[in-house]
Amino acid sequence: MFTNSKIIGKVFDKEIKKRISDAEHLEIATGYFGYKELEQITPQLLAIAKRGSCKLLFGMIYREKATKNQRECLLKLNKKLKSISASSGIFLTYPLYHGKVYKFVKNEEVTILVGSSNLSGSGLRGNIEFNLEITDTSAKNETISFLDFLFDGEGFKKGVSVPLYEELLTLKKTNEKTKDTKTLKDFEINKNLFPENDFKNSFKIFHRPSETPNSALNLYFGRGRKTTRNGEVIYLTRPWYEVEISADKKDRNHEDYPRGNWDAYVHDEQENKYYKLKMKTVSDDFKASMTSKEGGGRAVLGELIKGRMERMGVLKKYEPITDETLDEYGKNYIELAKIGDKKYLMKV
Repeated sequence: MFTNSKIIGKVFDKEIKKRISDAEHLEIATGYFGYKELEQITPQLLAIAKRGSCKLLFGMIYREKATKNQRECLLKLNKKLKSISASSGIFLTYPLYHGKVYKFVKNEEVTILVGSSNLSGSGLRGNIEFNLEITDTSAKNETISFLDFLFDGEGFKKGVSVPLYEELLTLKKTNEKTKDTKTLKDFEINKNLFPENDFKNSFKIFHRPSETPNSALNLYFGRGRKTTRNGEVIYLTRPWYEVEISADKKDRNHEDYPRGNWDAYVHDEQENKYYKLKMKTVSDDFKASMTSKEGGGRAVLGELIKGRMERMGVLKKYEPITDETLDEYGKNYIELAKIGDKKYLMKV
């Protein structure tokens, strides 16, 4: 038992350092890591790669983005590992992975440690953690199979991870807005330009996050935009605020359901601001609504919806929107009221 406590259990850091000193193969899969920790053990990791293979997987950084030091550390270490052994290197997961598994192989003997410790100073030494060695044969084999699944490296084809490459690591402080990109602020209008009307004849389009965990309001958690790198297909993460509204057949059968291009007038009561959004309903049978390209793209609508949830404290950045999120938000739908040709009032 490893707890890092002086009162009970052992310090996990000592066990890890002892194991990596002579391991022939190493696989570590954790949610987070400390770049200083990685820099300190880099000589041992490279030595393992020379003896056999060294594979490291981190499950949160692709979505939550990297600091400059984290990015430089991972790219540098990955390059060194790859130059030693093609079977070594660093992997990132597209979905959020938060587990902690450490696998060491020496003289064909496999040791597996699991628990709560990330590969960081706080996880190895500072926090009170709980980690155990798996000794049961069946449990050990299942854990090995799980690691094989994580380290598959085929991304969405088979598993959940991809080998590290530069484009995957976006810096935390990078501003996603370019000079040609519009934000919600660009569509703010004066109150006197906002139509005076009501929602007497409105209808609702319900969100269904349990049915669309990686699309609609959760586009950020999809596999990203498809592109190519050196002839290889890769996927780059979407901006956090990219969303679309997905309507089911019942919603689309409403006589006032918008199709094609339309304008949405929105009053944000939280900020007491008024907006005129340029919307577009597309896809099969016009089932997906979003802010149009001329209206700043999907991120403008997401800035409105997710921004309100963030200000209310029911949503944190890089967390999926769930049914529970919407329960706390107090609304699981958008509401539309047609006020003219291709013109709607919208409540989010």
